[in-house]
Amino acid sequence: MNQLLKISTKGLILGIFLLSTGCDTVKSELGLDRHTPDEFAVMQRAPLEIPTDLTTLPVPQPGMDRPQDVTAKEQAKEAILGQDVDAKPSAAENALVSKVGGGTTDSKIREKLAAEGKDGGKDNRPVVKRIFGIGSDTAGSRVVDAEAEAKRIQDAKKAGKPITDGETPSVDD
Repeated sequence: MNQLLKISTKGLILGIFLLSTGCDTVKSELGLDRHTPDEFAVMQRAPLEIPTDLTTLPVPQPGMDRPQDVTAKEQAKEAILGQDVDAKPSAAENALVSKVGGGTTDSKIREKLAAEGKDGGKDNRPVVKRIFGIGSDTAGSRVVDAEAEAKRIQDAKKAGKPITDGETPSVDD
């Protein structure tokens, strides 16, 4: 009987332990959860270099960055652009930028954007037509005045005319 009590106590403790490991906080407290590193936060470190002359080493300065280390921003630029970060643009790149007007800036751009924001609701043309200046300044579509259109259709039916006769009334935005 005593032996059975010991086995059931051990089973009870084991059962409680197994049930509690299902909780996230218990798992983390017991060290059972996995912490994988963020692959985007991992940076490569430059290898250690052994100087040729050990007598001319600089004085160590605690807390300073290693001189051969590259910042994360510089590593990203180098990975994306595939070139040295401090490289000057080539003549072809400069020509392209000047051709598209990249070197010129409009000093009153904020005022122009504010004015366009106030007037922007009046032009109902599709975006592509607005960008390329295609089409007229009038809107490409109209909003039908429902009450006036219903009255026009009823009047046409009473007069015995087809309902397509006449101008469709519209609402100005």
